[in-house]
Amino acid sequence: MPSIIDKKMLRHLILLLLVLPAGLRSQEDWRQSYEAGLAQVQSNQLAAAKISFAKAVSANPGFLPARKNLATVLWFLDEREASEKAFREILKTHPAEKTAHLYVGLAEYGRRRYAAAKTHLLQSGDLADSNPEVLPILAEVYLATSDDRGWQAVRTRLPSDAATQLRVARLALEYGKASEAKERLEKLLKDDPREEVWLTLAEAEDRLQAPEKALAAYRQALEVGHHSEQACVSASGFALGHGNAEYALEIIGRCLADRPRSAMLLLMKGLVTAQRGDRGAAEQLFSEAMAIDPKWPLPLLALGVSQLEGGGAEAATATFAKASTLAPNDSTALYLLGTGYSRGGNQLKAIAALEKATALAPGDARIQAGLGQAYATDGQTQKAIAALEKATKLDPHLPQALYQLGIAYRKIGRAEEARRVLARFQADKDKGRAEESEMVQILKVIGRAPVNR
Repeated sequence: MPSIIDKKMLRHLILLLLVLPAGLRSQEDWRQSYEAGLAQVQSNQLAAAKISFAKAVSANPGFLPARKNLATVLWFLDEREASEKAFREILKTHPAEKTAHLYVGLAEYGRRRYAAAKTHLLQSGDLADSNPEVLPILAEVYLATSDDRGWQAVRTRLPSDAATQLRVARLALEYGKASEAKERLEKLLKDDPREEVWLTLAEAEDRLQAPEKALAAYRQALEVGHHSEQACVSASGFALGHGNAEYALEIIGRCLADRPRSAMLLLMKGLVTAQRGDRGAAEQLFSEAMAIDPKWPLPLLALGVSQLEGGGAEAATATFAKASTLAPNDSTALYLLGTGYSRGGNQLKAIAALEKATALAPGDARIQAGLGQAYATDGQTQKAIAALEKATKLDPHLPQALYQLGIAYRKIGRAEEARRVLARFQADKDKGRAEESEMVQILKVIGRAPVNR
């Protein structure tokens, strides 16, 4: 007959069962959690995998595969900040860990910090260099850091699919390699004659000083795209940029016949009309575009520019303020708001708006120049010089930056530097490099704007 165990002894045995093999059970628990996470990843249950990997890491913080998988899952769940933090923690103890370098590099790329991105991506080895999805990013990093050797090494190994080739062609165009862009686009057109390809080729031909070929490509884009908004805007912008406002209006007229309620096309017609000097008709068209799409800030910006060029700084500033309310993180809206305040004599508000604009778009020479000019007007000469020097590094031929920098140098007694900078300004002026009006700058923004707003 089995012996009877009293309740006190039973409790003691249960406690022994729970305590004595705890190390073994803990090891088994984190392994099970880790393996469950792997299975969940395989079945695309990423939220569940995150929980499983987190349990494994909590139970065994030193197990690197669980930490890496948790950080990776966080990345694909779009929890990028937490993912990057986890990968950076891994690099503190495992500085050669390739996966961590890859994702930290991708995070830096997302912030447009190309030099830092390059450092990490190169340390990730073949995870970047042999990854078809990362190669285009690596290509852009090389272009952005002026690493021609790296670009030459990667350019022939990029994936051959149409989307990647179009992306790379656009990158080449952006970084001054118009011939490279043209070559890729012409090959792509043989199998993929889409509107986007024709539009990018047209821009490449224009950069290569071949306006007739550019016009032919724009016409193809209009035909293939059935006079889409983007094709109409790009083609008419090209015509206007080459001094043919009549043809620009002809293109827009044909497009509006198909899309009479297009805010984009009405805005573009207003810009062309303003360039022809009919400010009243242009402002009416901007108002029509606003009525159709009241949450789109660009018609407001265009209206404000027209008001500003007509001498109405107060009205323009109010219009720019409305646009900034619609798009509080739009650097162009803040730049124009700062310009309005500056023209109206309120330099403190101008500086505040322009400082925010430069923080949002540190690589925009035009905004840096505007901030420098506002500092100069406010008597903050040293700050003005710092901003204007940044502007001239970003764009060595920006007229307003060169002129204002020369004046600022002269003001603090740096006469020789002032002479050199003003000589550059005059040389560019003699070569016909005129300062663009704000309306032309808005026109360029429209040309780059996506159709879906």
